[in-house]
Amino acid sequence: MVRLIFLSLFLLLVAAGALALRSCDARSDNPVPEEAPLNAAAADVIVGLPNGATLVAQKGTVGRQLIEWLAMNDGKAMPFELGGKEFLPGSTNPTVEDSGRLPRLVMMLKAYPDVDVQILGHARASGDERADIALSEARARFVVDRLRKEGIGEDRLSAKGVGSSQPLPPDSPLRAGGATDDRVSLVLVRRAAADR
Repeated sequence: MVRLIFLSLFLLLVAAGALALRSCDARSDNPVPEEAPLNAAAADVIVGLPNGATLVAQKGTVGRQLIEWLAMNDGKAMPFELGGKEFLPGSTNPTVEDSGRLPRLVMMLKAYPDVDVQILGHARASGDERADIALSEARARFVVDRLRKEGIGEDRLSAKGVGSSQPLPPDSPLRAGGATDDRVSLVLVRRAAADR
């Protein structure tokens, strides 16, 4: 009985393979274009980078704002707040949400080697300013170390802790999205042509 089932499955797979091969040889009056154009919705989400990599970055997100700034060539420094929950309170341990952001940032920075990034570490106010500064510096260094380990040159990276001196405003849309002061922010700067 078992042999009959295996034999039937084998014959079915052989027949399916033969049909698949036959359909590959079939000619059509309307061949599929080699590269079908992206529909408008996909074009709003998928972004091509200069080095050939692609990222998913919906319009209106910080990721998309980063990509749009990187694509410009105006030479101005630009700060970015990432939003969301980035670190567990009182620690340098990233949240699961934040762990997915780093590979995307690495892809962007690799595609734009003429851009340097300063990582600003932040901490929620604990009442101990020195502890807040130390924690924020450790968070900034943590991100710089991770970027360096992913192949971003150390000469492009800097870390600075600002403690609890730059909290998100209470009415910030980022707070509404779940952001806390347990975070880092980025300042991107395009190198002058002479410095590259």
